[in-house]
Amino acid sequence: MIRIRAPQDLGAGLMFLVIGVAGLWFGREYATGTVARIGPGYVPSLMGWGLLLVGAILVIRSLAFDGPVMERGTWRPRLVILAAVLAFAGLIEVAGLFVAGAVALGIAGFATPEVRKKEIILLALLFSAFCAVLFVYGLNQPVAIFGPRA
Repeated sequence: MIRIRAPQDLGAGLMFLVIGVAGLWFGREYATGTVARIGPGYVPSLMGWGLLLVGAILVIRSLAFDGPVMERGTWRPRLVILAAVLAFAGLIEVAGLFVAGAVALGIAGFATPEVRKKEIILLALLFSAFCAVLFVYGLNQPVAIFGPRA
């Protein structure tokens, strides 16, 4: 019978395997090209195979070497960060980059119980302003800063 000696490595390895397979699956229709003439699917394919390799190594390692057990996680931080990402995705088109970023950062700040509201608000405003300047003016990305893009 197979004995799992490092459950944490097994969990990480399985996660890498799943993400690697998903990356290869979703990128399967893109042309990879060659090293000299890289296509749009080259890097996603390379990353997918790399994740599969790392995942396989971790799974094998979990069977061969002793390691730490899986710690019980808390759900609050995970759910709050997921809510922040979903809020950003839902607001970016209708409210613009500044508002979406500030709201997402404001929500994400509540992932920890030691939240300081004034610091989160200040960080959200400064970081959103920085992102707006960087992406819209520095990188010329076609995204609206406030409100929907015209």
